[in-house]
Amino acid sequence: METIKKIWISCLIALLAISIVLPEKAKAQVGVSISYQTFYDELSPYGRWINYPNQGYVWIPDAGPDFQPYATNGHWVVTEYGNTWVSDYDWGWAPFHYGRWLYDDLYGWVWVPGTEWGPAWVSWRSGGGYYGWAPLGPGVNISVNINIPIRHWVFVPQMYITSPRVYTYCVPGTRVINVYRKSNFIRNEYRHNNHVYAYGPRRDEIERVTRSRVQVHRVDNMDRPGRYDVRGGAVRVYRPDVADNRHNTGRPERIASANTAGNRIGTSSENRSRPDSRTTATYSRDRAIRSNTSVRKSEGLSRTENVTINRSANPTTQRQEYQRAEKTEFGRTSRGEAIRSRSTQQPTYERSQQQRSQLNRESVPNQQRTQREVQTQRSQTKQREASTVRSQRSQQRSERQQTQQRNSSRTERSSSHERD
Repeated sequence: METIKKIWISCLIALLAISIVLPEKAKAQVGVSISYQTFYDELSPYGRWINYPNQGYVWIPDAGPDFQPYATNGHWVVTEYGNTWVSDYDWGWAPFHYGRWLYDDLYGWVWVPGTEWGPAWVSWRSGGGYYGWAPLGPGVNISVNINIPIRHWVFVPQMYITSPRVYTYCVPGTRVINVYRKSNFIRNEYRHNNHVYAYGPRRDEIERVTRSRVQVHRVDNMDRPGRYDVRGGAVRVYRPDVADNRHNTGRPERIASANTAGNRIGTSSENRSRPDSRTTATYSRDRAIRSNTSVRKSEGLSRTENVTINRSANPTTQRQEYQRAEKTEFGRTSRGEAIRSRSTQQPTYERSQQQRSQLNRESVPNQQRTQREVQTQRSQTKQREASTVRSQRSQQRSERQQTQQRNSSRTERSSSHERD
């Protein structure tokens, strides 16, 4: 009996130890703590930090003009926290698991640092045979599925959701809105230790649509920043606690100017001409002017990203709006830049009139030449038809003559036989 009691006591102690250890897995990496300064230092070689209005220091990756977070160079792996994004970038440990992403018309995709680790800060949708996801913006909770612009969504056929090359199966941008309208918000969540994560599609559902077994990987910790490693049924991640020191002494060692950041992503000369010493108010005013002088066609944009375009259909009013916009823009640049900009930024209505008149001039000889060609083609067709009719008639006459000759020869033979 004493031996049995000892065994039971040992089992209870083991169970208590397991119950104490398991909850720690959902927390950030135990014993490792960093500050925003680590983000500044570790990501500087791979991009540029700028001081962004209302957000502080944000990071622009050097990933090319086609970069899209949670789509380019990475794939999904199912872990105990849900669908976890495993990036192929060396810097992917931070921007895809901390903070949020926003899209800026001038800079492109911009990462805003955060303090909470997650498998992926995205919103999920499903429907019509597709899975879709989109990055969450600053301050947006995982349960929010509205005001996310359509162009931020990525959709792939459900059977390819676990593919290591999932980006190659993405739906083209022109079809995204059609797929989006047939999809619904996925509300699956993973909760533990006061943390809530967007789980995405569940394992059994993924196995059903892919018709293959899906492994749920465990999450192990790494001791240094680096690319996530998937091996032996585990995903090795770097997920330390992050202390927010933005309002103290933390700052990037090098802060890119607005002019430099604009050059990196290949913006127009108009955007690059903005001086570095612009204030936040001037920067916002410049963006509004650019938006009023160019037509921006996009679907599903949120109200915070849309700039109201007041453009009249009246040519006189339109001309006045262009002139006011040009004066405002030229007032902020030098005289030489204004002259160069005037030659390259000719108002749209003048360009349209010139193009229309040039097309009219070019179309007159083209129309005459086309008419002559049509007439020649018609005459040739009539001649071919007439020759065909004549040949058919001559052939019919020859056939009738041959038939008459045969009939006459038969009549002669029959009469000769009768006389005999």
